Amino acid sequence: MDHEIMSFISRFTGGGKFRDVIQVFTSGACYWFAKILHERFSTCVGDPDVVIVYDSVINHFGCRIHDRVYDITGDCTEKYNWSRWPTFEDIRWERRVVRDCILFKEEDDNDLCIC
Repeated sequence: MDHEIMSFISRFTGGGKFRDVIQVFTSGACYWFAKILHERFSTCVGDPDVVIVYDSVINHFGCRIHDRVYDITGDCTEKYNWSRWPTFEDIRWERRVVRDCILFKEEDDNDLCIC
């Protein structure tokens, strides 16, 4: 499976040559690449072996596929302190992450509706 995932990532980055693509998905749009990986490698909705994960200290998203975590740079399992997303530990904080890092909105927390 790792080879298939790394091959998929390599197509996005041109084998590491497309520095702009790597920059986009490591500097603000990491959630969206995690979502792409989730959609591609999840066999069904709610697959417990494929989940989006988040490091709240670094503010970075990845996708855990079985026992490894991937982002646009490849296997990043050991680089971060991953937690399943959303954690539901601090709803106001998670709303801000959604607003700022996923939706790229700049509005008051009161304007954000989490459904």
